[in-house]
Parts: sequence; C-alpha cells; structure tokens
Amino acid sequence: MNIAGVILAGGKSSRMGTDKSKLYYRDNTLLRHTENLLKNTGIENVYINNEAGISDEIKDKGPLGGVHTTLKELQGKFDYLLYVPVDMPNLQVPLLQRLMDTPPNNDIVCFENHTLPFRLKMNTKWIDVIENIFNEEEDYSLKNFHKKLNFHALPTNPLGVGSFANINTPDDWEKYTRGKS
Repeated sequence: MNIAGVILAGGKSSRMGTDKSKLYYRDNTLLRHTENLLKNTGIENVYINNEAGISDEIKDKGPLGGVHTTLKELQGKFDYLLYVPVDMPNLQVPLLQRLMDTPPNNDIVCFENHTLPFRLKMNTKWIDVIENIFNEEEDYSLKNFHKKLNFHALPTNPLGVGSFANINTPDDWEKYTRGKS
C-alpha cells in the first residue's frame, strides 16, 4: 500500500497553554513518540502538519485545515494518507494497522465514535469538498468532512477505548502522566 503518515500537530494548544507536541513522554516529545508509532506501523514517509513542517495554508480551521493543506501538498505522491493527532499518546500499532488493512472500498476509514485517527484515499476532489466547507459552512469539524465522503467506521474494541484519549489541558496531562487517564 502506497501510504504516508500525517501527524496533525498544528493546533494552537490554547487549553494546554503550551505546545502539546513538545511535551515529554517516555523520553521523547509527543511529536517524536507519534512519529515513531507511525514508523513502527510500517509507514516510511511521515509528514508533520505544523508551522515547522507542512504549515496550514488557511489558518484557524482546526484539524480540517491541516488535512486540506497536506492533501494539496502530497497530491500525486501517495494513494492513501493516515492521519494521526499528536495528542493521543495511547494509540498503538495494532489500531493503526487495522486502518491500513481495511479494504480500499471507502474514501475514509476511521473508528466508531472517533474522527481521529483515520485513513483517507487520495483524491483531488477532497480539496474542493474542504474548500466548500470553508466557504459555505460554519462546521469545520472532521466529523462534518467524514459525512461528505464514503466513510466506514470500524468497531471500537471496548478494551481499546482508552487508546483514543487525547490530552488537551494541563490537568489531562497530569492525570495521564500519573497513569490515571
């Protein structure tokens, strides 16, 4: 499968008060931890959506802005992109492998009740779909984007629900690093 990984790390981290991607987790930053996770999943090409990497072309649109920019930047280079947020340190290789191993019948594959992580089949039409959302709608959520494409939600194993916990505030981070999240 010709696939690249994209780490969504371009958020403002306003609730955290500091750049989440630079928080240290297991002797690495969350950004390096997430990059290693993708590489351990077998993805050789990993791109980072942030100011130092692939920076959002259209600012203040949330994760969908990062999807838009990376789709434009990576068009024609890969058949699929696997999007992973920097603030979900519990994600594991088997979960990401399930996204990669799902047959290519759908444009987007994600997990039930979760918009991230997801695998997206490359198509130039998605850029137009996102630009239409930006120009004509107020809901810039990934959920709204997913609904506009042929998506498939994989069942979430009840034992793996904790894998989708994301870190948004200092309190979340403190609980997480103490093993309570």
